[in-house]
Amino acid sequence: MEIAVRIDEIKKQEQLNKWLTEQCIQYVYSHEIAKETKKSHYHYYLQIRTTKKLETLKKWIREQLKDLFGCSKSSFCVQNVEDKDKYICYIIKDGNYQHNLPIEDIERLEKLTKVINIEKTLKMKDKILAYCKSVLGEQSEEEINGKLQMKIKKTELCDTMMRYFEERSLLKPSPTSNLFIQYMIYLMDNFGFNTDVFYHQRISFLLQE
Repeated sequence: MEIAVRIDEIKKQEQLNKWLTEQCIQYVYSHEIAKETKKSHYHYYLQIRTTKKLETLKKWIREQLKDLFGCSKSSFCVQNVEDKDKYICYIIKDGNYQHNLPIEDIERLEKLTKVINIEKTLKMKDKILAYCKSVLGEQSEEEINGKLQMKIKKTELCDTMMRYFEERSLLKPSPTSNLFIQYMIYLMDNFGFNTDVFYHQRISFLLQE
């Protein structure tokens, strides 16, 4: 069972970290200073093996924080984990964290975190491009049956773009079909495809009587 905990730093922080992680099958946590309030606090991803129901588990964690460590109700928050990858990426975004995840999982999440950090400075079309390059790599040509062909196919580009929207929860509300086409053409331009035919087709359609 997965839960997310945010708690203001306390005097017994080392004991608290030890106690929380001892309850877990897997954990990730980090220390952070809030930009606006400058308040020192910790974020935890905790996966706990238990027979308790989720709400019962969260209630038990809250009670232990108050009874064992003297935490006030306003100093912590115990919540559901809605999106594991997204939450862990947030925890590890500054690089200062502790964990016991398998090495392949943390490497994948570190890679995803780098992409997300880069995306923050980019326009949407460039966010999609950065994501596609991180997943598919750089475009190249390869010889198949004596003919040079693009290694990365248009269908792969389209599928990867859709996966980006799904992973970032950007399909509600869905981008317009016109935007999807613009993003796809931008991707194709940057992956070395000739997109002139698309423009000709769209112009021909508009000129139809």
